Amino acid sequence: MFAESKTIVFRFAIFVGLASVVTTIIYYTPSPDVDFASCERPCKMMDWPMICRIKLTFEVYQTYSRSCGNCPRNSTDCFKKYCITADGFQRGLLTANRQLPGPLIQEGEGVESPVGRAEQQQVGDCEEGRIGVDVWFENDPLTVRVQVCENDIMLVDVVNRIPGQELAVHWRGQPQKETPVMDGVPMITQCPVPSYTTFQYKFRASRPGTHLWHAHTGSQIVDGLFGALIVRQADGKDPLRYLYDVDDKNYVVVVSDWSHGSGVQRIVSSRSSASSSDMLLINGRGQGVGDSDNLAPLAAFSVDQNVRYRLRIAYTGGSRGCPISVKVDGHVLTIIALDGNPVEPRDVTAVSISPDNYTGMVYFETLTNYGRDASETHLVNGMFRYLATNGKLDASAENKGFTMTLDLLKHPIDLNDLLVITLFKRHFSSCPTCTTKDVQMCVPALDIKGERVDAVLRADQANSSYWMRATTAEDCGSPSLKGAAVVQYVGAEITQLQPLGEENEQNSVDDDETKGVLYQNTVDKNCQSTNNQVVCLDQLKAAEKIPEYLSSPVVDTKLYLSYGFKLISSNNIHSLSSSASGVLVPHINNVTFTYPPYPLISQKDEVSPDLLCNKDTVKPSCHSADSDEVCECVHVIDIPLGDTVELVLVHQGAATDGHVFHLHGYTFHVVGSTQLDKRLSLDTVKELDGRGALLKRNLVDPVIKDTIALPDRGVAVIRFKADNPGYWLLHEERVSYWMNGLNVILHVGRQRDLPPFPNDFPTCGSWVGPELFLI
Repeated sequence: MFAESKTIVFRFAIFVGLASVVTTIIYYTPSPDVDFASCERPCKMMDWPMICRIKLTFEVYQTYSRSCGNCPRNSTDCFKKYCITADGFQRGLLTANRQLPGPLIQEGEGVESPVGRAEQQQVGDCEEGRIGVDVWFENDPLTVRVQVCENDIMLVDVVNRIPGQELAVHWRGQPQKETPVMDGVPMITQCPVPSYTTFQYKFRASRPGTHLWHAHTGSQIVDGLFGALIVRQADGKDPLRYLYDVDDKNYVVVVSDWSHGSGVQRIVSSRSSASSSDMLLINGRGQGVGDSDNLAPLAAFSVDQNVRYRLRIAYTGGSRGCPISVKVDGHVLTIIALDGNPVEPRDVTAVSISPDNYTGMVYFETLTNYGRDASETHLVNGMFRYLATNGKLDASAENKGFTMTLDLLKHPIDLNDLLVITLFKRHFSSCPTCTTKDVQMCVPALDIKGERVDAVLRADQANSSYWMRATTAEDCGSPSLKGAAVVQYVGAEITQLQPLGEENEQNSVDDDETKGVLYQNTVDKNCQSTNNQVVCLDQLKAAEKIPEYLSSPVVDTKLYLSYGFKLISSNNIHSLSSSASGVLVPHINNVTFTYPPYPLISQKDEVSPDLLCNKDTVKPSCHSADSDEVCECVHVIDIPLGDTVELVLVHQGAATDGHVFHLHGYTFHVVGSTQLDKRLSLDTVKELDGRGALLKRNLVDPVIKDTIALPDRGVAVIRFKADNPGYWLLHEERVSYWMNGLNVILHVGRQRDLPPFPNDFPTCGSWVGPELFLI
């Protein structure tokens, strides 16, 4: 009897204990705060996910519409609802909710900062032929943004009101692990959304960070269908939270190409044509060149002194597909994340502009004492280097304010400090009147090409206003594109802002350890410099170690993907890329990609097997890199679910520019990258890799990305675990390239491994009438 009572008491104690634990968990788990009815709210560790419903209405619109009132003469009108100013010229465009950029996913209308009339400033440019323009600077409220917390459920109603154009929307950075049909690639994961219909995207925002949403159909991204997607996480989960004080919607920086022509016109234009793009916009604002009456407002970022701000910078790309650079005059930027993935912090002030091997690069270094003669010129890594020391030039001079002439450059250079000026000779061929100040103005700070970079801006300079500059590479089309915004300290007068083309002591970085350091988003021969002034991609480290299953020298699936262009001298082949010698046809492993007539993920059984291909099914002639035959098909590579995968990307072919690839559905570890001295056959690359002579792999803490830039003759090795079943597109970022076949599909798993599709998921495809119809 006593034993039985003891058992009852013991069971009751267990029940009470469990009930206490459950009650405690429920009690301390915060319920959704009624003050944050929208999804834009502080993210907390134990918050329940919210369902965030957003409506994006795509339509044809125009800059300087009736909504702009008397803008720009009445500057307040420029910030009215639905007023898009762009670069100050009127043109048609495509918009989401009549905004440019489109909404940064956040419900509600946002809160606009007060605006007032600012002072006019005359701006200039170091490039010959550019003229100054008058500008109004405003405390810009920026565009309404879309921001959610990690693991929130996104319900996005896309309403297509664009006459005669279908579309689909890709949510860059989101793996869509539960919902592969929501990845937004037409004819791969869904049917494109027809005009005057609505498609609802529903997915979990599972990957925190700075991301993008954009149209993935034709040239629509070039015409304005893009925006930022910010997925925040609780402070306790952010390993780099201690590095910044402020992280909110007002410090998201979206850079985009812009011109006065339509997207189709710009894509088919020659890459060197000035008509392909005219300038860069920062958060949808900029100023065209050549009109001294242009008073269009620029984007502005208000900062308090001695406060650290997290800048979330995203580049949407455009018709040129050039890499861009971003800098804030006089300030150090601390890189803390790439493509939404944390890295070990690294301070920079400047970044190289290329993956192209011929792009002009300029950077500055502070010297202690080289003791060289001022006129000495010598060649280092194919670059002209000019050394000047104050003592050799003028024994009585101070360390500032002297002038010298370099015979090769044929123009005076005002030296503000002891500098080494490293540059390609060709950089000055179009700038014969440039001074050192002009050159320094062209030094960038962050190189991003279809990528996202998070950087901390330390507002630790004098209480004033400073330029934020965006610039494309000098040799990536002519002329280079430029854009600007204003970083204004609270209480500073706008009249303190120096003309745009000027650099002075206000704009230079005082920290000798950081001055002149460049971040370069790829790896090329510049990375072999021993002066510690170039920080390349392989020198950055991820905040976390690589998983053990990816750190083994051997992986389950290893694929070599050779990409480039074939130069075909035929008038019967169409391509958006051409030269005087013929047509440039893009390919991956000698196969040019074409889209299927039915979505592969949901209607693969309706796709003719003759349209699909892989290395085992293509014709023997398609295996030869020397063949002039264009092998076009739906190129699909099958990968078993659960495999560890290594992709070796190798640049080959006729074109000599760099490339940027984006992989859907996954992030990957960049375990190695290099630039070859010369073009090698794929067999030679495999042989070198087999004996460990191709490159060195970092299997400890490589950076994590979803987009990778490679220079001409570049090689990159990326790894990931194939744990997300689906059809995932690997494609070149430049619109004219992926539209024309520089893609491949990685098919992970089998059909039965896919999550179930939504009921009544839309279908589409080709149609042929009955044989005897009307006969």
